[in-house]
Amino acid sequence: MYMEFSDPVRMVMQLAEEEARRLRHEYIGTEHILLGIANNESGVARLILLDWGVDPKRITHEVDKIIQSGRDPVVEEKLTLTPRAKNVVRFAMEEASGLGHEYVGTPHLLLGLLREIEGVGAQILINLGVRLEAVRERTVVRLVDRE
Repeated sequence: MYMEFSDPVRMVMQLAEEEARRLRHEYIGTEHILLGIANNESGVARLILLDWGVDPKRITHEVDKIIQSGRDPVVEEKLTLTPRAKNVVRFAMEEASGLGHEYVGTPHLLLGLLREIEGVGAQILINLGVRLEAVRERTVVRLVDRE
């Protein structure tokens, strides 16, 4: 099945790369994807996080607190995804496919992030008091109700 990434997902990944560069990282990790979700004002996943009381500024603060910035500006033209970030994208595609969707939206990306529990992104949500399974259930319900 061909999976199309929605414009908001493309924006999340662009924001993730910008966050990685801001932190002087030569890679895009799950923490950068989480920052991209949180800062993408047109994404449904951001609204889901806001519904759970997760302020994007708190996410940024938590990332800045636990992840050290690199020493030098990033010169790489295109940043690569870490293995866990690749898992997030793969899981997002699986979630979309499992729901019968032909596209990957930001809620699917959030579901992928929640599945990669060893990733920094999920750990940050846990640190902020988010119950991953509860967010997962609510997100799936929201996706099913939209049909």
